[in-house]
Parts: sequence; C-alpha cells; structure tokens
Amino acid sequence: MAGEEFIGNLSTIAGNQTGDILRSVFGILTNVPGFDLLVKIFQVVGILFIIYLVFMIIRAFAGWKSARKLSIIAKNIEEINSKLDSIIGKKSKIKK
Repeated sequence: MAGEEFIGNLSTIAGNQTGDILRSVFGILTNVPGFDLLVKIFQVVGILFIIYLVFMIIRAFAGWKSARKLSIIAKNIEEINSKLDSIIGKKSKIKK
C-alpha cells in the first residue's frame, strides 16, 4: 500500500515537472512566427501516420488470412493428387 502511494506521488511529481518544462519550452516557441502552422503540420502528419499504421495492420491480417487459405488449398490439392495417383496407378497395373 505504501509502495503504491510512493509510486503515485513520484509519478505525479515527475508529471508536474515535465509539464512545467514543456510549458516553458512551448511558451518560448509560441512567440516564433509560423510555430502554429508547424504544430498543425505535425498534427496532420501524426494523424496520417496513425491511419497508415492501422491500414498496415489490417493489410497484414488480410495477408495472413489469405496465406492460411492458400495453405489449406495446397493441402487439398496434394490430397487430390495422391488419390488420383493411386487411381491411375491401379488402372495402369490392370492395363499391363
């Protein structure tokens, strides 16, 4: 219980200090002309990156499913080939 409180207090202190540092850095940068445009560009790039990651995850999942289906089809074809070979082998023995 005491350890959880200590970790909670420590994370709160670290969060406050990080927030103060970011506020001071961004406070200085807000006076730079074009900073707002730069922030908006980074926001758009971030959103596009997230959309791209989601697309790649969905594409990987679809590729995995299609590869699985192809392996099942390949297994079925091998089974059909072995059965056809056994049928053809029996007929060729009869003809000889």
